[in-house]
Amino acid sequence: MSLGVWQGFRINRRCPLLSHLLFADDCLLFSVADEQNCEAIMNVLTKFKNATGQVINFTKYAVFFSHNTPIMHRRIIKEKLGADGPMIVKDLIDFERICWKENVVRALFNQNEVKAIKKIPIGSEQVPDRITWHFTRDGNYSVKSGYKLLASETIQEEDNAQSSNGMQYCRTWRKIWKLNVATKLQNFLWRACRNIIPTKENLVKRHCSYDPVCVRCNEDVESLEHILFFCPFAQAAWKASYFSYSPRREGFVGFLKWWEEVATDIANFGKEGDPIEVWNQAVAEFMEFEEGTTSTNRPQELRTNQQAWRPPQRGFIKLNCDAAFDSSSGDTGIAVVCRDHNGELVDGASFFTQANSVDVAEALAVRLATRLACRRGWRNVIFESDNKDLVGRLCSTSKKDRWDTRTIELDIASLTCFFDSFSFSFVHRSANRAADWVAKNTRKRCCPVDWMYSPPADVVGFLN
Repeated sequence: MSLGVWQGFRINRRCPLLSHLLFADDCLLFSVADEQNCEAIMNVLTKFKNATGQVINFTKYAVFFSHNTPIMHRRIIKEKLGADGPMIVKDLIDFERICWKENVVRALFNQNEVKAIKKIPIGSEQVPDRITWHFTRDGNYSVKSGYKLLASETIQEEDNAQSSNGMQYCRTWRKIWKLNVATKLQNFLWRACRNIIPTKENLVKRHCSYDPVCVRCNEDVESLEHILFFCPFAQAAWKASYFSYSPRREGFVGFLKWWEEVATDIANFGKEGDPIEVWNQAVAEFMEFEEGTTSTNRPQELRTNQQAWRPPQRGFIKLNCDAAFDSSSGDTGIAVVCRDHNGELVDGASFFTQANSVDVAEALAVRLATRLACRRGWRNVIFESDNKDLVGRLCSTSKKDRWDTRTIELDIASLTCFFDSFSFSFVHRSANRAADWVAKNTRKRCCPVDWMYSPPADVVGFLN
């Protein structure tokens, strides 16, 4: 510094030159951006290494320039220092293989972060970046989505702050949402436990009404407890039911406490008619729900028409795509089965990867198919997938895209220019069983590597 070989940085004209700042684990060096100062810094670092035996880790440092530093000076200094500047996301991606540089990612992030990063799909380098609001399906911000986010956070804070026993309430909410009842009953129970039912008492509190008296008995305030338990009409409805339960005012704390301690299988009742009619209506609704549940749980084969795989026309190759996704781990198997107009297996591909949703996994499978078709030089192709939404987005530009699959779908669209004739078609899962089998076994890492050349017996059965 005294010889003027290393020129520091001056914050203003009256301040002394600043050459360095030392911290517990880091060091900042300041100098003029020229070759002379660069060589001076390297000489100091070399003397430091020789004197202390400590080596500078040149893979963990960065060089920053002021905005008015010429581009040529920046390149010369970076070459002399052996630095490429601060690392950005692009430096973590292998664009030739379209995957993350796993060794670099593991060196920079912890295990949980590595798992999350590996699930992010990678598109081609030509696809422009964009800002995404991941709380909506299409990635675009809306006032409605922002309001819902803030409202959900507020409700969660209230739930956690209800008492020192907040975890108990969380378990109560989970039990309600897991009940095997109609959704409207779950919603009613949740609202009742939080006392947000629009009773006259609550409407008065919110300045939506001025008269809190119950309209049925005209004797007491229409609170939640009154209208469900203590109104003479409610008492009569309880007596008309099968349940040997008689609500009492003594020791009654509130609906939430009652639900946690007493209620197990008590049906909801309506509002109009006499108590007997209310109970009959409750029984009828219960029977209707039971019938709907029974029909819903019938085997899918009885409710859907099975479809068979159909060969393409002569001169075309049909590529069936499918994915198997494990939501707990993100493990994903994607597969492509290629057949000609005779139904013969002409090629195929399978790949184990990571994904963050089943939609991403299905899109990766279709992209694998388009790349395979390009590499084989097939000019007339048909791509089939059992993901109806994905096929709809690929066939129509008017449909809203998904933010998490947009990059992959843009890659697929860019590859279609290599085909003379192509189409994306939805096919029922029963006609996509070969690709489904390969995808599932690829996810389990038990699929033979050469399955497309020597198909296992299960695949042969599906092909036939």
